[in-house]
Amino acid sequence: MDEVIGMLRNNSGQVLLIAALAIALIISSLTLYVYETRQSIVSADRSSRLNDFIRNVKIGSRNLIIGSLANISNEETNETLRINL
Repeated sequence: MDEVIGMLRNNSGQVLLIAALAIALIISSLTLYVYETRQSIVSADRSSRLNDFIRNVKIGSRNLIIGSLANISNEETNETLRINL
């Protein structure tokens, strides 16, 4: 029994060091995970904003052309598209 207690006392510093290294590894991996997750959210947000902008430009352009064509058919002039642009 005394031998076991003596062995534990001799190895307690090593166990403490390994535990500290394990905790540091867990903390650093958690920090890296949070950073990568945040970067993917920011990237997705940028991509979403760009897609929204492109969609709005397409819809606006389509509505402009339709409105100009409707004016041509009503007024029989082809200047409405140039004025609208």
